[in-house]
Amino acid sequence: MTDFQTVRIEMSKLSLDVERHVEGHRYHGPFSSTGTLAGQATLTFPSKVLRAVTAVSSFHYETKDDHHIDKLKLETSASLLRADRGEILVGVEGAFKDSTPDDDFRGKPFVMSATVLCIVERDEQ
Repeated sequence: MTDFQTVRIEMSKLSLDVERHVEGHRYHGPFSSTGTLAGQATLTFPSKVLRAVTAVSSFHYETKDDHHIDKLKLETSASLLRADRGEILVGVEGAFKDSTPDDDFRGKPFVMSATVLCIVERDEQ
């Protein structure tokens, strides 16, 4: 049986890398970057999960400063925590780069979240 859930995940800073490697591509400077942002949530389905896939269905970004997004990368993941109990750990990781080198993200307030869709194949029980 196919089933799905969505979850909104708040993302927080993991690092302030100057370059962020995502899916074989590099952001080359000079530029300002958020560094790596990540978040995760646990979803529970009513029966044993056989496999899961994830995708970003939307994202939200806000800052108090003038930032123009030049590049944005978001990656999702799904890990079976307790598959027999229907528990899945859903994660999202990403970074974005400013289109101009004049803005500095270090110490600046900004918020980023993503809504992640998790589609599973599970037992019908």
